[in-house]
Amino acid sequence: MAKFNPSPALEGFMAPGRFEADIFDLEVEGDIPADIDGAFYRVNPDPQFPSKMGEDIWFNGDGMVSQFRFENGRAHFKHRWVHTDKFDIEHKAGKSLFGAYRNPLTDEPEVKGKIRGTANTNVIAHGKKLWALKEDSPPVEMDPLTLESKGYSNFGGQLESQTFTAHPKLDPHSGNMCAFGYAAKGLLTPDVNYFEVTPDGKLVNQAWFEVPYYCMMHDYGVTRDFAVFHIVPSIGNWDRLEKGLPHFGFDTTLPVYIGVLRRGSDGKDIRWFKGPNLFASYVMNAFNDGDEIHFDIPVAKNNMFPFFPDVHGAPFNPIEAQSYLTRWTLDMSSNEESFKSERLTDLVGEFPRIDDRSAMAAYRNGHLLV
Repeated sequence: MAKFNPSPALEGFMAPGRFEADIFDLEVEGDIPADIDGAFYRVNPDPQFPSKMGEDIWFNGDGMVSQFRFENGRAHFKHRWVHTDKFDIEHKAGKSLFGAYRNPLTDEPEVKGKIRGTANTNVIAHGKKLWALKEDSPPVEMDPLTLESKGYSNFGGQLESQTFTAHPKLDPHSGNMCAFGYAAKGLLTPDVNYFEVTPDGKLVNQAWFEVPYYCMMHDYGVTRDFAVFHIVPSIGNWDRLEKGLPHFGFDTTLPVYIGVLRRGSDGKDIRWFKGPNLFASYVMNAFNDGDEIHFDIPVAKNNMFPFFPDVHGAPFNPIEAQSYLTRWTLDMSSNEESFKSERLTDLVGEFPRIDDRSAMAAYRNGHLLV
């Protein structure tokens, strides 16, 4: 009998739903314009079984995708689990076999070497396919109409990376899906692979490079000419995993790096800028005016993730964890390794978004969760 341990990560809004559903013609407050014809997709963690560890962080749950389909003034709802390798193996066993978040040392012996991804972080439509994503594994292909899982994809053997970012960028001009994988040659490795996927599924512009240190590379930015990677010290290593510590921990002694890769290059000419210690994760937008690159991102003085605690034992500081939308400007024509930083708002906020049609270029409007 399934029984989830009481935990803030699994109660209230976070409580497991553990159901699949189809609802035709939803009840609607107000009216839906009849000319809206399309679908909205979302994904969230929803564990099918209690963790074998007894307690785990919320976003180690299995991916669940929702589809809201709009047509002729009506809305329909479809809700399906993503059938990752992990989901199918555990479903057959009737219990959890994979252990703590991104720590294979806690898995049962029979699943050693299996892909541990949960496809629970993002879902994106591209090339007439739906992709369920988590940054520690390849993408899972889904049917955009039925939400049937098609399994992990390496794009017909073209994908050289073992991983695929949860936050790819869609180029509104070329139609390419710009993506990368970190820990691309295996868990905790410093290797990164940048690539672009054309609408017909061809991988182009693959480029390999190494980061100054392994860290959580959850998001990044893309301009018309460059891919921009911020290296922030939410670090991980084998020592942490062997001790049973969370995969990531924040190190206040390390600097921040920003890597700039020219799109279409092979990665050998990546340029690194360097700045003081801080925390930053999600990116609002990036664009360049010639050799000057603008990178807009919420920035906090200290760690924002209490579930990935300070590596030196400092307590979580909620005041220093407040983030403010900030513009970093990098000058590719200079010989300086530093970059400019300008706070754009005094409003605390995170999870930035823009209209994707304005991506990779100068823009007027952006949105924050405050």
